Amino acid sequence: MMTKVKSWRLASVATALAAMLLLAGCGTSKGSTSAAKPQTAAAKTKADKTQAKQDATTLLNYMYQGRASGLSEVTNEDSQDTKTYLMQHYIDKQTDFFKGNGNMDDFYLVLDGSNYYANDIIKDFAKAYVEQTQNIGHYQITKLKTSGNNAEVTASFTPIAALSEAHPIGEARTSAFGGLDNDTLIRESQNKDVKSIQRLITLKLYSVYYGDMAKTAEKAPEKTSVTFSMTKKGSHYMVDHDTLDMIEQHGRVDKYAASDSSSSAE
Repeated sequence: MMTKVKSWRLASVATALAAMLLLAGCGTSKGSTSAAKPQTAAAKTKADKTQAKQDATTLLNYMYQGRASGLSEVTNEDSQDTKTYLMQHYIDKQTDFFKGNGNMDDFYLVLDGSNYYANDIIKDFAKAYVEQTQNIGHYQITKLKTSGNNAEVTASFTPIAALSEAHPIGEARTSAFGGLDNDTLIRESQNKDVKSIQRLITLKLYSVYYGDMAKTAEKAPEKTSVTFSMTKKGSHYMVDHDTLDMIEQHGRVDKYAASDSSSSAE
């Protein structure tokens, strides 16, 4: 009788031990199944494209809509630094023109008894000019491809009609000059370089019309597109200053607006 009980108990222990080992084995197997697998090439490509599109959207939101959220992640600088950089291109271009015709301090407009110097007028113009590009509005990313750490992005949008941009700025004359005509402004500037003073008048009118009066430049009749490259650094795709310049300058085309009567002169 004792032998039978022992045998039964040993069998029970063996069964329990086998069950424990089986459960332990299942646990190990389950753990192996849930372990993270290496990312496949297809999954990585998809993840890269998602990130590249997100970063391209952040960039274009700023360049063509003036929305600065997340910009530092793609430019490595804050929005004010980026705007200052974009303005500098236009400041340098206008400054070179005036320096080529004399001393910068010799170019100014006299308004209400005060002198408004070329340097300040040029800065106001450049700020309004860049902000007009940021007023373009709607765009659409139409193509995006990634390869390694690089992404190529194409976006379409309706650009500013550059040949019509200056036409309405005369409406700012009263606000800018109190109604003074060009002859009076030129005479009071005491500068014999009429061409340069006329240019200064135009820059001032532009900054008042599109800046102070917050007008919006008319668009070209057809859409255009811009293609640019981004490079992944860390977790984001980024652009350099040359790319910023290129996207900015694509915001205008040498076309008349559809509503501009001067378009018939093309």
